Amino acid sequence: MTEFTKVEEKIFNAAKNEFIEKGFDGARMQSIADKAGLSKAALHYYYRSKERLFKKVASFIFNLMFDRIQQKISEEMSFEEKVRFFIDLYITTVVNHRKMAFFLFSELMKHPQILDELFMQGKKISNIFTAYETEVAKGTIRKIDPHHLMLNVVSMCLYPVLGQQLITRILGLSEQEYDRILQERKDQVYEFVMNSLRP
Repeated sequence: MTEFTKVEEKIFNAAKNEFIEKGFDGARMQSIADKAGLSKAALHYYYRSKERLFKKVASFIFNLMFDRIQQKISEEMSFEEKVRFFIDLYITTVVNHRKMAFFLFSELMKHPQILDELFMQGKKISNIFTAYETEVAKGTIRKIDPHHLMLNVVSMCLYPVLGQQLITRILGLSEQEYDRILQERKDQVYEFVMNSLRP
């Protein structure tokens, strides 16, 4: 690893922590420089603006939440295997990186214009859509708009994590009970989705 990449890694880690903690509006380049052990001038040498640094952090988190999951779905998997794999990996990823998930969706609502290019560059989940159309043609599942299928899957996986504070209070759950339910979601969401598609 070169000295340049070591410095960049320090900057990235400092920026990630600063943005996740304070968001784009609250983050300060001086604070990032201090956390990275650099002068503000040195920080600006590598990243000329807070927006460029923010985009780099957001891109990393976006890749973690979406692209990496999509890339791991194999063409050889059956439709049901793809659905189960997507649900399992998506819930696991979001649960293991809760702060990053909160950050990405919170900042997307506040600064969509900054993050739009992430979604323009992101790969579509054509893998699952193609497998879905194949199963519909064979008559093994009902035909619905595949966009609704993905909305159902993603929202059922994501909301229980993003809505933790509301859910635990409404249902009166302890932290241990809540974590147990999140793990159970993998099977629950899969069965719900597949039952809704079966003829």
